[in-house]
Amino acid sequence: VSVVQFADRPTVGFHLNSHNTKSDNMNAIDNLAHKGGRRLNVGAALQFVRHRVFTSSTGSRRLEGVPQTLILLTSKPSADSVKGPAFALKEHEIVAVGVGVADANLAELEMIEFKPGFAFKVTDFSIGKNTKCKRYFITLKLLTSETSLIDTFSSKRDVVFLLDGSDDSRNGLPAFREFVRRMAEELDVGKDGVRLAVVQYSDDATVYFNLATHKTKKAVIYAIRALRHKGGRTRNTGAALEFVRKHVFSATSGSRQGVPQVLVVLTGGTSSDDVSSAALDLKQVGVFSFVIGMKDADQEELEKIASSSRFLFNFPVFSELLSVQPEMAAFIQTEVQTQPPSGVGKKHHRFTVSLLVSRCHRLCRV
Repeated sequence: VSVVQFADRPTVGFHLNSHNTKSDNMNAIDNLAHKGGRRLNVGAALQFVRHRVFTSSTGSRRLEGVPQTLILLTSKPSADSVKGPAFALKEHEIVAVGVGVADANLAELEMIEFKPGFAFKVTDFSIGKNTKCKRYFITLKLLTSETSLIDTFSSKRDVVFLLDGSDDSRNGLPAFREFVRRMAEELDVGKDGVRLAVVQYSDDATVYFNLATHKTKKAVIYAIRALRHKGGRTRNTGAALEFVRKHVFSATSGSRQGVPQVLVVLTGGTSSDDVSSAALDLKQVGVFSFVIGMKDADQEELEKIASSSRFLFNFPVFSELLSVQPEMAAFIQTEVQTQPPSGVGKKHHRFTVSLLVSRCHRLCRV
């Protein structure tokens, strides 16, 4: 375990190889003194940790195949850019978990997180009384335990396609239908593999078929080919997202506990209602949300829906969505899962943890 505090600049409290016993680590944590500083440069701190803490000379065992985990605790938006340093952490397979307190920027934490669901926002510094912070520690416990609720090496996925069926997107139906058909062709669709559902929305949302409706790939593809345009004057994307969370990602509709839940949104324009709350709710329950916007789709709105920038596409015409279909199918089949980095056995998880603590005295005791 290592602890780093940061404000204007980062400072190492102790390195990964500074202490050899749990009691020594606990004593070092208890004796941490507040760093202080006027600015909060998260980007610089992330870069510092990657270059100066996750290194062999300071105790990192990355070259031995030991997973590297970063837990960021912060209380305000960063004064510098986090995008580049956050991407570099992912490139080095450092699993980043972001916990924001008080005025922290959730979108910023989601940019830093290694995978969707690894970012949390809490209202105050009280760990014991805060449900979301408890969820954070539960997630960390799952990361470091020998078994997980997610079957990490399974091909099982529950995939829901949410299609814009408004009048304004009528011309997009052939491309939407072909996109979903090709996805079904390439994914391992079947009762015990990938389950698919299709929902169209405009003023309201309509389930075309649920996750439990069809048991074979042939039946799914046949149903997709028969898909017809729903129609409707308005495009209520926010209400549709909420509908999917409540009524499609549910056990009664065929959703399976412990199986990665994936949402693919295809939309042809700006929503008539607000998407913020519904999109956040999906992220908080662990749904991986991809979004493809076309024509007049609003970029800021798409960013709210997507689990991360990697899951967002925006095209000027409907037909271009087919260009990303092979890449998306491969990503969903192989990457949407919670698995340890390469070289680490499923039953032998050992995590090197570095804590980045913002300028708050003893945010929590781990």
